[in-house]
Amino acid sequence: MNLTVPIPDDLAQRLGATGDDLSRRALEALAAEECKHERIS
Repeated sequence: MNLTVPIPDDLAQRLGATGDDLSRRALEALAAEECKHERIS
């Protein structure tokens, strides 16, 4: 499944300033949130 989330360019630039892969960071954040709510393990 692919999910597209439009965000403003300035926000994407600030989030990507560390050189991290934004797609990967978003996926990890989603997984962490779902674990916190015990929807996945």
